[in-house]
Amino acid sequence: MLFPRFILFLSTSSENSEANLTPLEKFLSRQLSFFLFAIAITLVLYIPSEEPGMSTRRRDALGHPLLGPLTFGSVLSAFVSYNTSSCGALSFFVSILTGIVGLWGLWVLLFEGSSRISKKTGADKHTSSFLFHNKQAASSQKKEWRKAQKES
Repeated sequence: MLFPRFILFLSTSSENSEANLTPLEKFLSRQLSFFLFAIAITLVLYIPSEEPGMSTRRRDALGHPLLGPLTFGSVLSAFVSYNTSSCGALSFFVSILTGIVGLWGLWVLLFEGSSRISKKTGADKHTSSFLFHNKQAASSQKKEWRKAQKES
């Protein structure tokens, strides 16, 4: 994945050892390697362990296991293909497509999960401790904190 010439070395016979990869082959093997690496990371991180000492990840707390690694792979692929000029318009086209997929994945990672909407005010309670501030939820969390401080 990291060394396309090694792939060429394995696939050619000893008679034709001076062949080189074309820029298109280098570009496509590099793009494929990003996604294969993301899938490999997912397999390593999310395969359940049978050892009793290892902690298992909660599936209900996480989104799809491929979401994070493939989002990272898509953003990295978009960046590298945008900076590749040897393939002409193909690299720009791949950059646009993988950039859209990467941005969509970042959006889903940012806003995934169920929202807790207050029955009284209709405000989302998760936003007070995140990127966007919700004063109603922040005041309710402050009240809970004060109540916990008084009890202890």
